[in-house]
Amino acid sequence: MKFFIADYSGGDVLKGYLVGTVAENGELDFYYLHINEQKQVRIGICHSIPQISANGKTELYEKWQWLNGDKSKGESVVTEV
Repeated sequence: MKFFIADYSGGDVLKGYLVGTVAENGELDFYYLHINEQKQVRIGICHSIPQISANGKTELYEKWQWLNGDKSKGESVVTEV
């Protein structure tokens, strides 16, 4: 198993970080933490399954949940541009 650390920003996110692991099958498990323009700190968890689409782009099928605030959860597909 490998691990990763990344940072991100954009939209209403001023600064954010990801910390997680990559399993042998390529699946990702990670936590995310960011501060937004409203100066709110948000923390969440995500499980992501990568797949290659018919046009050769990487897609991540994700199940996520906020661990603070409203503690909502959902599913997303993130597609390579």
